[in-house]
Amino acid sequence: MIIVTPIFIKFLGIENYGLWVLINSIVSSLAIFNFGVTDVIIKYISKAIEDNNDSLLKKTFSTVFIIQLLVAFVITSLCFSIIFLLENTLNISDYKEVILVAIPVFFFKQFEQSIFAFFKAHEEYDYVALFSFISKFFFFAFQAFAAIYFQSILAVFISALTTTVIVFFIEIIFIKKIHSYISFISNFNYESLKKIYAYGLWNWLSSLISIMTVHVDKWIITSLLGLKIFGYYSIGILLFNQIHTVLASSVSWIFPKIAKEKLNFQKSTKIFYQLTHYIIIASTLISLIIYNTEFIFELWIGKNSYSESEFYIKSFMLMLPIFTLGSVPYYYILAIGKVKEKFKIDFFVLALKLICLWLFLYILNLKYWIFSFLIFLTFQAFTYFLVINNYFKTNSLKKYSILLIIIYLIFIVRLYNEF
Repeated sequence: MIIVTPIFIKFLGIENYGLWVLINSIVSSLAIFNFGVTDVIIKYISKAIEDNNDSLLKKTFSTVFIIQLLVAFVITSLCFSIIFLLENTLNISDYKEVILVAIPVFFFKQFEQSIFAFFKAHEEYDYVALFSFISKFFFFAFQAFAAIYFQSILAVFISALTTTVIVFFIEIIFIKKIHSYISFISNFNYESLKKIYAYGLWNWLSSLISIMTVHVDKWIITSLLGLKIFGYYSIGILLFNQIHTVLASSVSWIFPKIAKEKLNFQKSTKIFYQLTHYIIIASTLISLIIYNTEFIFELWIGKNSYSESEFYIKSFMLMLPIFTLGSVPYYYILAIGKVKEKFKIDFFVLALKLICLWLFLYILNLKYWIFSFLIFLTFQAFTYFLVINNYFKTNSLKKYSILLIIIYLIFIVRLYNEF
């Protein structure tokens, strides 16, 4: 996505690029209906594999997939009906066809994530890496081709839908070949549904809040500052989120290991510290490198686009280490089943984000409103650490997290003075 950004800006224009990001953001909010299925698959299938419970494994995957299929059908039908009936009221006539194509793209991507979750539960990360690369490469390559050749945002989304469907069916064929016992629909079980969604309900509620937290700033900024400013802002937030995703994914392997209950207390704690140290070092180095390599961005998106988005890019890079700090405790919380506590934290994070954006951007109209992100990002990282601290019954984690946050705040203030 980062690589194709300059292509979209050049051939679609900054406003259409902003529109492309905004439509993806709105459609991605439909993930509130996925009920946290990927985490359910990893947690319960990992445990089933550890216990050699083939019956639970088959029932879990089949049950989850059927629920996903039914939800996708109902929500897609509902969205299509609303768009056709209320297109004039919603003032989306110019974008109706784009949205109609974008919705199926999203749900096929959700199905794909379930397949990746199945591989992760088996700790088959080589397959995840392979198909993730293939999927993303063709997904964005064909969108870039459509942007260059047709210079149409509708053509971009049509190419996205075409490649998504083709790659998804290739993935189905592959997973059936490697795990021939797996069934997508024939092993649905009502008892399994009740059991997994006892965990899945709180995880879904937490995911719902997290999705709103990720996208709410995009909607607010578009409405208050317009598509052009949002286009430049989205370059910074895109880089911010993509780097966080890469770093967080690099430690996600711990989720199934903890969920299988294979590791003892001492080993779990040791790995927690090691992974946290890795995240700290990696995010800090990346932050410093990107912050001090302006020429790369000028080559990437052009001098004009970079000058307009420089403030957002550098600001988010300053805050990257704080954002990534919660990655390790995030996976530990999911693995040990503390999803109710996670929901409460994520709810307060969303509330803080809304209050901060409203106060700093709308009421106070501060030039450096973007640093209001520090408030809720720090709160989230610290409270995630507290959950793990209470679970392991040790104060060292609490002290450790406070020390890290102080260090990062000093780091940010020092670099902020260079603006």
